[in-house]
Amino acid sequence: TEHLKTMVKRAQELDWMVLLHFGNVDEIIGQMQLLENMPINFVIDHQGRPLGGGSTSTKGFQSLLNLVKHTENCWVKLSSWYRQSQIGLPYDDMRPFIEALMEARPDRLIWGRNWPHPNFNGAMPNDADLLQQIIDWAASPELAKKILGDHPAILYRFPVSGS
Repeated sequence: TEHLKTMVKRAQELDWMVLLHFGNVDEIIGQMQLLENMPINFVIDHQGRPLGGGSTSTKGFQSLLNLVKHTENCWVKLSSWYRQSQIGLPYDDMRPFIEALMEARPDRLIWGRNWPHPNFNGAMPNDADLLQQIIDWAASPELAKKILGDHPAILYRFPVSGS
């Protein structure tokens, strides 16, 4: 916790955001107070690392949903769900988690492909398939466009053409 507070202070001084990796989604529970009071934008990577085949009603995942629903500066990166999948291709045991996040706060989601898939010992995923999967899992083509392009542009303050 102290390391995170120090990192956040430094990031705030630089007008940066922070990217957070958790070992599993239950670790979010113990950090809720700090996360709820975070003074800068932060991204929770790998959808918080819920375990495929598990329930979206676990305390850890519900904490993540509440956090993203009730804060304006919490973002979630949809990436590497193949790592948490317990069934492998086509990783459908992860779909309920992705859809729950899309339903909870679609305007605070970004996508990442996690190439070159470091420290992954399973069958190497095809990035085009992962991209297509997030498009298919999105409730609409418009939501997919936002997750893939519009939201990262907002979060990372990419220049918008014409402005």
